[in-house]
Amino acid sequence: MNSTAWFKWTLTNFGPKGFVIRRYRKLNGKTVWQSYPKAKYATLDAAKAEGLVKQLNVRFALKAKQDFNHSFINKQTLADFELHLQTKINSQAHIKTLMSELDAYALEFFVRKSNCPDPSSWKRLEAQYGKFLLSKQLVGTYVKRIIQTTNRFIKFLHEKYPEEVRRCVLEPVAGRILKEQGISKKSRNKFVTDEHFKIICEKINDNLLPFVKLCYFYGLRRSEVLGLLTDDVFEDSLSIERQLVKMHPKQYGPLKSREQRVVPHWFCTPKEAYSLIAQSAVVHPDTLGHVFKAEMKRLGFAYQLHDLRRTFITRALRVHHYLDVKLAAGHSDIETTNKYIQDDRLLQRKQFRPV
Repeated sequence: MNSTAWFKWTLTNFGPKGFVIRRYRKLNGKTVWQSYPKAKYATLDAAKAEGLVKQLNVRFALKAKQDFNHSFINKQTLADFELHLQTKINSQAHIKTLMSELDAYALEFFVRKSNCPDPSSWKRLEAQYGKFLLSKQLVGTYVKRIIQTTNRFIKFLHEKYPEEVRRCVLEPVAGRILKEQGISKKSRNKFVTDEHFKIICEKINDNLLPFVKLCYFYGLRRSEVLGLLTDDVFEDSLSIERQLVKMHPKQYGPLKSREQRVVPHWFCTPKEAYSLIAQSAVVHPDTLGHVFKAEMKRLGFAYQLHDLRRTFITRALRVHHYLDVKLAAGHSDIETTNKYIQDDRLLQRKQFRPV
């Protein structure tokens, strides 16, 4: 890997020969060293020389904030990582969010704050990174996503430069610590009751109604419901074959599970499904999610669009075989399906009094 960026200055003791202040960089896979002019610290003792090294590294860190360019992490590397994410994630907005989180937290701590641009050395700063994240008082699920993105970036660098970047996995914050810190995400009701669904259908924006019903009746993801065509409706089931990837120009891609699936008409008739698809307008998946969330806020509910999928799976498991539900949901593992189950019991807890 070619780069003109250097790592931080270090004070190295060579025994009888005294100490040397030097730094290094990676150039075409080789380590190249540069020594600080000996005349500038020849008369200094070790303590004062260490002070000089700290001053040099402070200047180095300040320059790094202004000119973000290091041997392992530079603007081109980040651009390549963003392109890599596009092969895994359909939403460009989500990719931009991940990139901003990577910059604001992982790169801010390791590169700017700790002056450690070598990802192979990030493991030794794992505990400090955890404290840094906890000091931001972020929601627990948000912290988890930041850590996942950091590990995804390290994995990408390792695959791109296997001889220079060692593979490591960071686990800076334990789940129990998130709970102790009191920053775990508050629980909310993720099962849409029949009463609430009736209100939603009556009062939600008419443009959203076809999407809401299709997600509720067939357990679809937002990109999947936007990829439906009237030709996908069969007499016994709805065929899920594609998802919307891009808007301009409109482009479809394979499903998240990569395999096509069919969902029986358990809660909806073929005629109604055909009519709902015919009425559906084309919008961006992110727009669909944001508009639905805004409508729920207007109606006084805390539901998200994905909760319709959770509700479908929960309702289906009440009356159908779990393997049939797994196939309808497009899950490769029944454990994944089990995670979607919500408590939909509406028990009237009235005290029993014997007559």
